Amino acid sequence: MTNAVSDSLKMVTFAAPAYVSALRSSEPLVGAYASVAEVNQLSAPIKGNAGVFVLQVYGKDKLNDTFDAKAEEATLTNMHARFASRLMNDLYLKGNVKDTRFLFF
Repeated sequence: MTNAVSDSLKMVTFAAPAYVSALRSSEPLVGAYASVAEVNQLSAPIKGNAGVFVLQVYGKDKLNDTFDAKAEEATLTNMHARFASRLMNDLYLKGNVKDTRFLFF
């Protein structure tokens, strides 16, 4: 393959999609497949956002973090607030709203 690109990614987690710098793309499936892949084994091809990926996991390290219910609840609350804000912005943009506030000042 003449257009194949080889790249090594570090710190692949579920917390954020893996960023593939060679393709300038975030790939959420890379983290998901890397979590179940065998060490030093090639994976089956994975269709991503910017290309097709074949993974070879070099090592797996587990963090010593413990589950904190209050921190998780705060994270989810913030995430829901962001989603609500995005929804309102999309409704504003797609609703052809005309801003006439300047008429009153």
